[in-house]
Amino acid sequence: MRLTNGCFRVAVCTTALLALPQAASASEAGQEWEFALSPLFLWAQSVNGDSTLRGNTSELDLDFKDDILTNLEGALTFHVEARRGKATLFAQYMFSDLEPSAEATGELAQANVDVDFEELISEVGATWAISETQATRWEFLGGARYIDQELKGTLTLTLPEQERVTAVRGGDDWWHMFAGLRVAHSLSDRWTLRARGDLGYGGTDNTAFNASLMFDYRFSDWGAAFIGARYLYLDYLNSDEFGFDGTKAGPAAGVTLRW
Repeated sequence: MRLTNGCFRVAVCTTALLALPQAASASEAGQEWEFALSPLFLWAQSVNGDSTLRGNTSELDLDFKDDILTNLEGALTFHVEARRGKATLFAQYMFSDLEPSAEATGELAQANVDVDFEELISEVGATWAISETQATRWEFLGGARYIDQELKGTLTLTLPEQERVTAVRGGDDWWHMFAGLRVAHSLSDRWTLRARGDLGYGGTDNTAFNASLMFDYRFSDWGAAFIGARYLYLDYLNSDEFGFDGTKAGPAAGVTLRW
């Protein structure tokens, strides 16, 4: 599996954050870092919208099961968090490589289309608890998101006694900042509802909206499983050379390791 050029490298850095002491023992516990890692989580996203390449805009309507999963050549995902007191640092990485192909045959010609589409979506940020009770924790969040999309296509047209090959390549990478809220609400000793929403902005031709709703089941002190849904809207255009205006939405599931 090959990663795209300009791959976004994420790292979580530890900082010295002090929790408000209520007692000596509570203060000592507040100084400890808590870590969480969700490796290789699944986001079964379907894609709807428009894609622009060199001034030509085409409609996208990709179903995860029929169009994406069957053409998926590689994927790598993870989400990591480090929490101390009111502050949490987080990073997320999602890479996918799709290689769909199509074939059409006529009386005098045959056409073959091979496409290689690579996408990287990554983010790094932090949260700060603005309200916390025994059951519910509200947090303000902010950070930066990086997107890199690269498309390579080859059209092979076979005619009597000749063959024509046309190659097309395009793509772009971009950043935007985002800010929003997230909440964790304890439903029981083992179940927790987690929701997040944020707005991204990097200019009038670079906006985003991200939202997720997850149910987290903690099966032990060191691990939990989650299931829910995520929605991501991206609107980006670079002078008609490359653009994407569409949504990525679908169920998500995975396991979180805690220590």
